[in-house]
Amino acid sequence: MAKFKELATFLEENRGVILAEWVEIVIKIEEYSATPKSELSSNLNVAFDGYISLMCHDDSKKLDKFLDFIAEKRMALGFPLHTVQRASSAFVPIVIALILPKFGKNGSDFISKAIQIMGYTSENLSVRYQALALLEHQTNMCQIEETVRQLMIEKERAEKAVTLKNNFLSNITHELRTPLTVILGFSKLLWKESIPAEKIKELGEIIHSSGSSLLRLVDETIMMAKLESGEDKIRSSHVYLNDLITASISTAKKDLKDNTHEWVTELCKPEPMIAGDFDKLLSMFFNILANAVKFSPENSKIVVRSSVKKFDALIDVIDEGIGISSEDQYTVFEKFHQKDGASARKYSGTGLGLALARMVATYHGGDITLSSNPSGKGTVFTIRLPVARDI
Repeated sequence: MAKFKELATFLEENRGVILAEWVEIVIKIEEYSATPKSELSSNLNVAFDGYISLMCHDDSKKLDKFLDFIAEKRMALGFPLHTVQRASSAFVPIVIALILPKFGKNGSDFISKAIQIMGYTSENLSVRYQALALLEHQTNMCQIEETVRQLMIEKERAEKAVTLKNNFLSNITHELRTPLTVILGFSKLLWKESIPAEKIKELGEIIHSSGSSLLRLVDETIMMAKLESGEDKIRSSHVYLNDLITASISTAKKDLKDNTHEWVTELCKPEPMIAGDFDKLLSMFFNILANAVKFSPENSKIVVRSSVKKFDALIDVIDEGIGISSEDQYTVFEKFHQKDGASARKYSGTGLGLALARMVATYHGGDITLSSNPSGKGTVFTIRLPVARDI
C-alpha cells in the first residue's frame, strides 16, 4: 500500500489543479450550466476526498456518503442519471493525465484503479437513482391512496349530509303540514259552519296552540341559521335560573299538551343568576324538556334538578324513557339527527331541537352532555351554564 500512499500524496498536492479543471468540465454540461461555481467546487471537493480514500486506502465510506447526497440532490432537481455519472466520472481522465507524466509505466496500477473507481461510481449512482425512484413511486402511491381515502370519507360525509337534509325536508314538511292542516280546517269550520258557542273557545284554543307550534318551528329554524352564520348575537341580561326553569316547564306542559307525566322539580337555593338571553335559553330548555316528553312513556316521571358547582349552574333533566344507544349518543346533538330516520317514523320532530339546544348553551359559555341507559331506563341531560358574577 506504500505506492498508493505516494499516489495519495501526489493527488493531494495537485488538489487545486484537479478541482479547477473538474469544475470547468462539469459546468460545460448543460444541466449544470446554471449551478454556481462555488457550489460545484464545494461538492467536487467532497467527492475528491471520497475518490482518494477509495483509490489509496480501499475505504468507500466517504465516497458512498457523497454518492447518497449527490444522487438525492440531483434527482430532486431533475438531473438525468447519465448527466450525474458523466460529471462524477470526469475526475478520472484528469487524474490519469497527471499520473502518466509523473509515474510513467509504474503508474499502470494507479490508472487501473482509477478506471475501476469510475465504474464503481457509475454503478452505485445507478443503484441509488433506482432506489430513489422506487421510493418516490411508493411515496406517490401512498399519497394517492391517502387522497382516495380522504375523498371516500368526504363522499360518505356528503352522502350522509344529503340524506340528513332530505330527511329534514321531509320531516319539516310534515311538522309544518300538521299545524297548518289544523289551523285551516278548524278556521274553516268557524267561518262556514254554525258552531255552538261553547265550542268556539275550544276550537280557538286549538288553532292558537297549532299556530304557536308553527311559529316556534319557524323561529327556531331561523335562530339556528342566524347563530351558525354569526348574524344573531346573544342579548345578555341577568336571568334568575329557577324562574327560567319554571317558565320552561310551564311552556312545555302547555304547548306539548302534556297531562300524563309526573313533573318533579328540585331547585337549588339560594337561587343562582346566569347571564344570558332569556328567550334563547327558554328555547334551549324547551327542546330538552320536549325530548324528555317525546321519548318517555305516559305516567312516567320527569325530574328537573338544579345545583351550583363552583362557578357553574348545573341543570339535570331526568326521564324514564327509552334511553339512547351508545352509537346515537355521539350523534344526538348533530343537526337533522333523528332517533329513527324513516319517513314513517314513530317519533315526530325535525332533528333540530337538541342541536339548537347545545348551540345556545355553547354560545352562553356552557354545554350540554348526556348519560343514558339504552335498555329503557331513561336518560339524563345535564345543562351547564356559567353563574353570573358581575351582579
